[in-house]
Amino acid sequence: MFGHFLVAILLFALVRARAIVTNECQHNVWIWSVPFIGSSHTENVPIKPGGQYQEPWRLGLFETPGVAIKVSTQANGIDMQAEEISFAYSISSEDKSKIWINLSPVHGAHLFNRASFHSCVPEHTTANAEPHQCNTTDEVELVLCGSTRTVPATENASLEQIQACYQPNSVGSEVFGNRAEYHGSFEAFSTGFDTVGTEGQAQDSPKILHAHCGAHWYDCSACNDEAVHEDPPFEEEPPVNDDTPVSDQPLYSDKLPVVHYCQAKVIYPGRRNIRTSSTPRSMQSAPIKCHEQQASLCEIVERYHPSYVDGCDEEAMKARARAVYPHICEPESEPFLMGFSCEDVAKELRSVYPEVTNTTKATKEQHNSDCKCPDGGSECLCSSDMKTSEDLEKLLLQCPDDRECLSNFCEPALPGIKCAYITRKLRAAAKSFGVSYRDLINEDMETCPATPRTTLDGRPIVCIAKLCAQLNLGECGGVRTLLEHTAKNKFNKDIEFSADEAVCGN
Repeated sequence: MFGHFLVAILLFALVRARAIVTNECQHNVWIWSVPFIGSSHTENVPIKPGGQYQEPWRLGLFETPGVAIKVSTQANGIDMQAEEISFAYSISSEDKSKIWINLSPVHGAHLFNRASFHSCVPEHTTANAEPHQCNTTDEVELVLCGSTRTVPATENASLEQIQACYQPNSVGSEVFGNRAEYHGSFEAFSTGFDTVGTEGQAQDSPKILHAHCGAHWYDCSACNDEAVHEDPPFEEEPPVNDDTPVSDQPLYSDKLPVVHYCQAKVIYPGRRNIRTSSTPRSMQSAPIKCHEQQASLCEIVERYHPSYVDGCDEEAMKARARAVYPHICEPESEPFLMGFSCEDVAKELRSVYPEVTNTTKATKEQHNSDCKCPDGGSECLCSSDMKTSEDLEKLLLQCPDDRECLSNFCEPALPGIKCAYITRKLRAAAKSFGVSYRDLINEDMETCPATPRTTLDGRPIVCIAKLCAQLNLGECGGVRTLLEHTAKNKFNKDIEFSADEAVCGN
């Protein structure tokens, strides 16, 4: 019985990505996955020849559930109008077991005419694939400079396991009970995706994020410029887990980077070690009492899931086990425990692989800040380095606070404008631009008090110079339009939001 749930917990970190880009070209390509929300951060990630980018299906923003995996032939290509293709998908708003898929060229497609696209419909051999619907259990693979699918057509994982990655930490979407609510569907999206207002191009454009478009960076026509809807309450981030030792439970340490099974990753299958069979025990002339040889993790997986054994790397499996172990008792792990208690799973995992508690071994080649696999490494996760609370405190003490004060945007400085509402708008804007809300706004009303300003005719002015300094020009205009539209249409307030240093002063 243990074998079954051991495999489940190991495959919990092994579940294959649904959106896959395989580079069979003789040169690098670069990957972005936008919007930048959730546990992964894929931005300008190089995929070397023979490499493969894997991303579990996920939701986009609350207003727009779509995600676009952008592939370019150049580093920083999407900022330079270089050759680019957009592999886009959107989880169906009607049925979360369905997903809309689309492939389209953005800026030329000479390279990508030598690509093949494998989904649930007949293979495409160009960079154009009309929007079509597949199951979320389908593997969808874009093979660059190749014609053959390299992964199975469908995934063995349960729908529950796959859906657990839609919003692993409820980041980027609102959660009501056990159901994800979002608007729009891929059917309404334009197939010609534009990067302006999402990846932060330093240029003006008429397609910047306007207030009436919310975060519809795919298709502004999908939203209503007249209607203004009340946002649902914003859920704050959950507190950091208490690391007080508890009997028979894995300990959580904020000294280690969090490695999440839902993160996107880059793998190099050709670099994986070839697993050799264990050396058989010598036959003894007389019986000798000894401990039975411990089965390897790959052997246990092979026993219950033969389809996963090809290319199984024992060291990689051990690294996954060490990555999963500290998080077994966290809520997002529950779907993978097959009804067993997390304490029992942790105990059995320790008995099979005692060194699983040595989480300090989960390191550099497994967790790389920019998802650039080191030479010789077979796998790395696309995420950001985690800082300890102590490191963060030191950093804040050393650096001046160049954020805008939330107190300038709402009551009491601006009577009638609710802070909770304007906070949600600012958070949505920050997410759509791929930046951290906390890097833009200081919510501490005591240490960051309001500094009221007015025009000559008495209208309130809110300075957003600090905020705009961290954004590109077009993004600043989008935020200003969003705030002015919200103030006028939601609260009937005529407020000027200015980035002019002459107005803002020091």
